[in-house]
Amino acid sequence: MNILCCFKISPDCDKVVAKDWENAQPPAPDMSYVPKQFGCYDEAGLETALRLRDSAQARGVPVTVTAVTVGDGKYGYFARVLFALGVQRVVRIALPEPVSFQPEAVSAAICNAFPDETFDAVVCGVQSAEGGGMTPYLLAKKLGLPCLPNVTALHCQENGIRVTRETQSGESEVTVTAPAVYAVGNSKSPYLRLSTVKKRMAVAQLRPETIAPEDLPAPAPETLSLLRFTCARSGRACIFVEGETCAQKAENLLKLCPEVRKA
Repeated sequence: MNILCCFKISPDCDKVVAKDWENAQPPAPDMSYVPKQFGCYDEAGLETALRLRDSAQARGVPVTVTAVTVGDGKYGYFARVLFALGVQRVVRIALPEPVSFQPEAVSAAICNAFPDETFDAVVCGVQSAEGGGMTPYLLAKKLGLPCLPNVTALHCQENGIRVTRETQSGESEVTVTAPAVYAVGNSKSPYLRLSTVKKRMAVAQLRPETIAPEDLPAPAPETLSLLRFTCARSGRACIFVEGETCAQKAENLLKLCPEVRKA
């Protein structure tokens, strides 16, 4: 089984100080000082792919796992984490920034990076940490594969891959026997497993493969452009319901919310 995991290294937007959001110049505030991390859905996707690998190996199926990311940052630490977890290849496509909001360019780069390889499963996060969610679908289209969104778990079985997904009516399971792109959403295993210091030391000399932009065909023109990246403000308001007894408090609550009494 040949598995491709697509992941993104994103800035931790929660660490951007308030004044930088307030004084930000379009399209986004300065995030050069903000620590980087695996995208939340991509982290879930990586763990889901590793669990798929584990279930395949338990059946005696040989598995190769390749992880690929797109960006021009320094990702050595993240590559070592993946190597320590048993990922055989880590590939970095060195497209210049910004690529965070360019799904056409990202999907084309991933597709063009592996022209002679076929994968039984391509696993992505359902969206990036910043909110974009088109890359899995565009990648599936370019690869000529179906895309299954909102995946929560993958498991290898005798006749294919058992896929657990969230749907509008609840949770469903299907068995997929052909290659496909799996967009992982609210996964049952949202966090990447920990690696031991011993394993990290054992892979300390390994480095990710780097593919330069000139080694790839020219990507398709972007159909989207980032206008502004802002922080959504959230606030809370509460009303204290007065009353000496529970019955009085309930009556006062119904006065405040008369629509509840009508229901």
